[in-house]
Amino acid sequence: MVTLVVDLPVTKLEALEVIAFASDGAVENTRTAYPRVPVGQNAWAEVQIPRFADPPANRG
Repeated sequence: MVTLVVDLPVTKLEALEVIAFASDGAVENTRTAYPRVPVGQNAWAEVQIPRFADPPANRG
């Protein structure tokens, strides 16, 4: 797992668009609760926007 912390006001879909652009991919499931960007076989990027002052979630 990789955690990226961005100190800019962006939406989840905006962040995924940047990841998709950088990885030459596309955002999937945009109209669901779990949009993501495929980045390899059985691998994808997700974005979690924490509530104000919450640290990034550790999902490992």
